[in-house]
Amino acid sequence: MAFEEGALKLDDFQQTRGVGADGALEWKRFVEMKAVGREMPSQVSLTEMEFRRAQEQKGHYLLVIVSGLEEGFQTQITVFADPLNSLPWVPRGSVSIGGLTLGPAVILKESGEETLASSASV
Repeated sequence: MAFEEGALKLDDFQQTRGVGADGALEWKRFVEMKAVGREMPSQVSLTEMEFRRAQEQKGHYLLVIVSGLEEGFQTQITVFADPLNSLPWVPRGSVSIGGLTLGPAVILKESGEETLASSASV
């Protein structure tokens, strides 16, 4: 998977309520982004609308975690396809998705390195 400038157009929904995603790629694949300053968290929470969109879209829903944004940490982008079916989750008002350090994902590092990760290789 290569990311070239302008190759993918992400429609931004961050300011639009009720969509259940931060954006979409050509209205076919929905993207929810979570950003953290330090290392990759072991879990994140989804709102009820984000959870519903993930249930509806299944394999067309991406959970993207951007970690390492603070100085002194390596920036990493981790992409989970169909997070409700590929990661453990627990409803708690919002939905907490765990196993982020174990589930299958594509990891993009600041150095330009790309890694495919799964629970067996982590």
